[in-house]
Amino acid sequence: MKKPSSFDELLQALQDENIKDMSLLRDGLSIMILHYLAGVTKEIEWDVNLDQFYRILSEEVGKLGELTSSSIEIQKIFKPVRDRLNITEIKFDDLLVKCYGKDWVRLEVGTSIFDKDTKLVISGNNKYRYIKLLKKL
Repeated sequence: MKKPSSFDELLQALQDENIKDMSLLRDGLSIMILHYLAGVTKEIEWDVNLDQFYRILSEEVGKLGELTSSSIEIQKIFKPVRDRLNITEIKFDDLLVKCYGKDWVRLEVGTSIFDKDTKLVISGNNKYRYIKLLKKL
C-alpha cells in the first residue's frame, strides 16, 4: 500500500484493503480504552496487610544476599518492596513503622554526609536509615 497524501486517499486505500470504517473506529477505540484502563490500574493502591508487607520485605532482604542478623540500609529495599506491592512511599513508611511497633524489625538511626538522596523513614523526631529483621517467617 502506498503512502496516502490526503484523507480521501487514506479512505480509498483502506477500502481497497477491505478495511471498513466502523471496524477501524471500533478497534481504535478499543485500543484507547485498554491503554486508559492500564494506566488507571497502575495507579490503584491495593490494600496491603502487615503480614504480607513483612513477607515481601523479608524476601527482598533475602535477595540482597545479606545476613538478616546485620542491619541493612532502607534505601536498598525500599524500591523493590514498594514496586512489588504497588504502594506509595508514605504507605511503605507507615507499614515499616507498624512492623517496628510490633518488634518485627529494628529501625536504626543513621546519617550520611555524602548521600543526600538516601531513603529515610521518619517516625516522631527520629530519622531511620537502617533496618534489621527480627521476626522469623
